[in-house]
Amino acid sequence: MKHVRYSEWVVDGRGFRKANSEPVTQPGFFGAVASPLTTLLDDGHGEVNLSEDDWDRLTTWMDANALFYGTFDEADQARQLRGERIAGPSRE
Repeated sequence: MKHVRYSEWVVDGRGFRKANSEPVTQPGFFGAVASPLTTLLDDGHGEVNLSEDDWDRLTTWMDANALFYGTFDEADQARQLRGERIAGPSRE
C-alpha cells in the first residue's frame, strides 16, 4: 500500500481541507470588501448615493452570505424570478 501523508489526504491543492471544513478566507479577498458591486457603487454609479445606513445594510448582507433569493421556498424563488414580490419571513 502506498504511504500518503496526512496533509496530502486532508488538503486539496489550494490548501483547503477536502471535507467537513469551511475554507479559510483571506482578508480582502472575500465578502463586501472584495465585491465588484462595492467598487462600482463606491466609485459612483449613475445617480446612486447610498446613506451610511444603506451601506451598512448592503455590506452586512454581502458579508453574511445572505440568500440570493431571500427564501428557500422554490415557489417563492420562481415568483421572484418573474419579478413578483414575496412575503417576508415570519417572526415566529
